[in-house]
Amino acid sequence: RSTPKPSSAASDVYKRQVLNLSPEDVERFSPIRHIPEEASELLFFVGSEETTEFLVQQEEIHQSWQNAGLQSSAEICPGRNHIDILIQDFADPSSSMNQQVRTQMGIL
Repeated sequence: RSTPKPSSAASDVYKRQVLNLSPEDVERFSPIRHIPEEASELLFFVGSEETTEFLVQQEEIHQSWQNAGLQSSAEICPGRNHIDILIQDFADPSSSMNQQVRTQMGIL
């Protein structure tokens, strides 16, 4: 897949309406609007079979961490969505994702 394009303002307004979120709610609940000054490395995983919006969000938050000088990595898991990525990758001790998480936790 190609690199996802950022969300449009019209799309953001539509999502707020569907989700019944005020601009203040978006500000309060959106993790991309609360990037810390200091943090441990963050691992971002998303499945290649997700909607474009999930792919866009993963790339945007990853870039936000990088732009803030924080360590992060982003990985698109081939053939996965947000359900089977947990079952097939996160829960599998032999998977790259599982090993990266356990390494970061200091238990591998």
